[in-house]
Order: sequence, then C-alpha cells, then structure tokens
Amino acid sequence: TKYPLSWLLCHDCGLVNVRPDIPDDLIYRTYSYAASTVPALVRHHAEFAAVLTERYREPVRLLEIGGNDGVLLNQLPASWTLANIDPSDVATRAAGGASWQHVAKPMSDRFILGTGFDVVTTSNAFAHFSDIAGALEGVARVLRRGGEFWSEVHDLDATLASGQWDTIYHEHKVEWS
Repeated sequence: TKYPLSWLLCHDCGLVNVRPDIPDDLIYRTYSYAASTVPALVRHHAEFAAVLTERYREPVRLLEIGGNDGVLLNQLPASWTLANIDPSDVATRAAGGASWQHVAKPMSDRFILGTGFDVVTTSNAFAHFSDIAGALEGVARVLRRGGEFWSEVHDLDATLASGQWDTIYHEHKVEWS
C-alpha cells in the first residue's frame, strides 16, 4: 500500500506532524529496523549506558520506551530491573531470552507494567507516537516521585540542514522544530 506524505506545522508549538497517520499495527507488525545493526547507534547507546551506570550506581528500575532490539538495555548492569515497551515484532523477537521484560504495545496513558520506575528513557521513540500527550501521561504515571525522564527527540532543523531526507517517512509521525 502506498500513502501520500504531507507535513502539518503547528505555528504555536513548532511540532510538525506527518499525515496521514498510519496505524501502529500496520507499521510494527513486520518492522525491519533493528538498532543493533547500526554501528553508530550501538556506540551512541554504549555511551549513554555508561552515563546512566555512572549516574545511578545502585540498582534501579528502568523502563525504556521504544527500546527496539535492546541495544541500550543489553548494555546496562544485570543487577538493574529493566523493561522495554515497544510494539514492534523486532522487540518481541529480541525479548525472547533477554534479561529485560517486554510489553508489545505503544506507550500510552494506559501503560500496564506498573509504577515506581526510577528512570524512564527513550531515544527518538517520541517521533513514532500518534498520541504524545497519552505517552507523556503514561510516563508520569509510571515514574516514581523524584525519578528521572531522559528523552531524545528528532530535531527537524538538524535533519533539514544535514539533508537527511531518508528519515522523513510515515513511521516518524512527528518532528520537533
């Protein structure tokens, strides 16, 4: 199936939405993107794992949103309680035998894994959400008081300045400007 690709800009907040919004079950049922196959992402997540490990010296409960094949989770201490919420078949396959718990759904205000996470992190997964407000409500619900939320998002200005046109497609439902 082919879909048109349009951008809608909110002049109040600067968010750019991709239209039409393709349902998650169509995108993630046969998803082919495995982050661990991209050397630059492996290095990036290894550096981020080192930052997290240094910052949180004692075991923590960490939830990664959109953790894909565990490229970050697999590099964190075994003493930590780890979870990944990601609707893709790639994440489901990676979770088999992994040391982390997996929920095969998109992040939302109806997140069901529990509360009291010390850390919630996400690396560019917010670009994939149709319901950003619901995802943020879900983060607020699961994060313990005093916990920390780490989020990386796509920067539209950097994308355009560097000519990364191959990152503009329906899977990336929003871009931050």
